[in-house]
Amino acid sequence: MIIENSKVNKGPVQSFRMFKEYVKGYRNVGASLEDFKNFWRDVKQFIKGYDAQMMIENFMHKKAMCPSFYFDFDVDEKGRLSRVIWADPISIKNYSLFGDMTSFDTTFNMNTYKMIFAPFTGVDNHKKCVTFAGGLLRNESEDGFAWLFESFLTAMGGKYPKCIITDQDAGIKAGVKKVFKDKTHHRYCMWHIMKKLPDKIGSTLYRETNFMKELCACVWAKDIEPLSLRNGGVRLYLHTGGLMRTTSRSESENSFFGNFMNPNLTLVEFLMRFESAMDAQRWKQSKLIADSKNSFPNLETPHPLEKHAYVFYTPVIFSEFQVEWNAACFTCGVKVLGGNTSDNIPIHDRERNKEQGFEKVPNHYLLSRWSKLALCQPLCGNLPETLTEDCSALEVQKIKLGNLWSELFSCVTIANVRRVSMS
Repeated sequence: MIIENSKVNKGPVQSFRMFKEYVKGYRNVGASLEDFKNFWRDVKQFIKGYDAQMMIENFMHKKAMCPSFYFDFDVDEKGRLSRVIWADPISIKNYSLFGDMTSFDTTFNMNTYKMIFAPFTGVDNHKKCVTFAGGLLRNESEDGFAWLFESFLTAMGGKYPKCIITDQDAGIKAGVKKVFKDKTHHRYCMWHIMKKLPDKIGSTLYRETNFMKELCACVWAKDIEPLSLRNGGVRLYLHTGGLMRTTSRSESENSFFGNFMNPNLTLVEFLMRFESAMDAQRWKQSKLIADSKNSFPNLETPHPLEKHAYVFYTPVIFSEFQVEWNAACFTCGVKVLGGNTSDNIPIHDRERNKEQGFEKVPNHYLLSRWSKLALCQPLCGNLPETLTEDCSALEVQKIKLGNLWSELFSCVTIANVRRVSMS
């Protein structure tokens, strides 16, 4: 129970209290609070000696059970783990479908060795974050980032993202330039920039004026144009049709992983919690898929164009479309036609004095990444032949892998008993 609860950031004290409720009283627990705390202390103490090896062996077991699972790692001159990357088949499939815009974040420090957790993240057809891969780095060097980016491209079948969004870090910038070259646009994450801004502008301007309030109103305006930094004219990624508003993406990812992790974890604990976080993320995604199939939003006009949008888009995208559609009915002068009197929808542009007829949403607005059937689209890249099959079988494999963790910890417990008895 202690091990299972640790996956969701619950320690031995909370496990003891929960167990007491399950068995209806402290007398029925069969162990003291100190026993619970000592057990977890001994387990963590043993893990530290074999931490990196247990993590890599777990990846090897996954690869054996799931051929399309990808992982790679590197060690330094002393044989210590210096960097590692991993991605399961569902993550790889999500990247193939939604990897056009990819966020790379290194603001996480979630293990006892101070290794940097660097996930690759995107946005699915419900505008929710999906994790494409996880990475750990011992230091933020250009070489380390270049290795991670090259391994990421290998995992994803050589498919380059159209745009990658990162923090303002010299090592990341150099690594992106070296690996992605001119095939991927590099943009800085505005959320990170705005987070650092108060320290840059000083307390007087920040606290005693409306500068920050007015600046934020400009920065996060819906129709903002890309800006430039003075040192080199690098365009900031602020807005691309609503795909990745970095004010929410990076912040929500920090909050999401923060619910499962803390800076005092061993690598084994970290990996268990990462897997729990992925389970939570995918459960929400599967619920949104089911809701999308069973949702029937109110159509506010009889026009076939609105119905066409409802059939194609996921509910969250259709909701955004409907706001624009309603505005168009008033500001653009859409002529409301009843029944089936016409196949076309005349739209009158009052400013330019034009009329256009649409019976469906134009094709260039029907991006497959926003459709209800996005997960059914063909996959891109040089991907493993077993990828689709492995995605379907992953739930069964998770049960086996869950048992694998139990077996590993059983061995740890036995080893601790022997060590104590021989001391």
